Amino acid sequence: MRWLRLNFLKNMLKDLAKRITARAYLAYAQRRDRADVIDVGEYLSKIVTALILPPEQPEHFKTATRILDDLRQHFAQTQFYLLTPKALTDMVSLDEKMRIISYDVDEIGFHGLPKDSLQEAIRSRHFDMVIDLNLEFNLIATFLCQASEAKLRICFVHPSRDPFYNFQVRAIDSNTLEQKYQSLVNYISVFTNGLSQREPLAAEMTML
Repeated sequence: MRWLRLNFLKNMLKDLAKRITARAYLAYAQRRDRADVIDVGEYLSKIVTALILPPEQPEHFKTATRILDDLRQHFAQTQFYLLTPKALTDMVSLDEKMRIISYDVDEIGFHGLPKDSLQEAIRSRHFDMVIDLNLEFNLIATFLCQASEAKLRICFVHPSRDPFYNFQVRAIDSNTLEQKYQSLVNYISVFTNGLSQREPLAAEMTML
């Protein structure tokens, strides 16, 4: 019982440390300039490398990664990298156009930030685009998105993400998880297909 209490206390302190770190990180980011404004239609035609940041939750991870094939159809010449915990790598089908950057759980520090080894795995590569598939703000994904220095940073709408991302998609709350991820692909396809007009889609895009 004593071990259980100590473990419970440790987890509580860890969660508190993560929340404090996230608030401090957001406060710091809000004092900086906002994310770059770019011509998305023109820039998407030049994407050579892209980093995908999937959700941490295994139940969301599986659904989110189903859209990878759709994304690759719109970026046929793009080399994709998927960041994933090593425990989830078996859930992804790989080929020469989809590579994995895997990490161990101990590469995430006590305060919820990626350790230097994981940061370097991102910084050592060049990415033209990052797509964060977390539906809610995720400190690890946001931190690594910034570390990537990608010019185009895509995510779902969240007020805490405004300083970090410059292409946000708002999915309808009543949609299923799969529909929400598909709405993101639909909006990207508007630009990659070079459409000047479109039918209304089940999402709303926010350009920062």
